[in-house]
Amino acid sequence: MKVLGRRVVEDAGSRHPGLKKRLDAWVSLMDHCAARHIIELRQLFPSADYDKNRGYTFFDFGGYRLRAVVQYRVQICQIIALESHDQYDRRNKQ
Repeated sequence: MKVLGRRVVEDAGSRHPGLKKRLDAWVSLMDHCAARHIIELRQLFPSADYDKNRGYTFFDFGGYRLRAVVQYRVQICQIIALESHDQYDRRNKQ
């Protein structure tokens, strides 16, 4: 799968050094992922969560959630943001 928006991961890794290895590993796994739908993606990332109302897929990283748009048909994962659970909760109250 082609991963777009890597800058979000790079910036987050520099701001949160403890997450860098985990984020880099996630990108590497996504680079080699060929999932055709969320069920297959969950075989690789069991905590992946899909919000069908907004079209986002979320991946948990401890106290953080990576928000992405995964387009299975064309094999593209667009990283949107990495946010803390508090940021995520505040955004979802709006």
